[in-house]
Amino acid sequence: AEALAVVESTGRNALDELRRLLGVLRHEQGAPAIEPQPTAGDLAALVEQWRDAGMDVELDLEDGPRELPAG
Repeated sequence: AEALAVVESTGRNALDELRRLLGVLRHEQGAPAIEPQPTAGDLAALVEQWRDAGMDVELDLEDGPRELPAG
């Protein structure tokens, strides 16, 4: 039952993110995004969500996250 709740939560989060993305795409060019794009620093949280859903996921950052230029 707990695994199903995690799967449901993950699915809802994915749908919410898709709705936000579609909303941003519908706005005029140059309009600010609703929230910042995810960064490499967000990977650990994403991996943890998938692990909570029962997936066997491994994250290996040899040199750690680094900043990338925009674009």
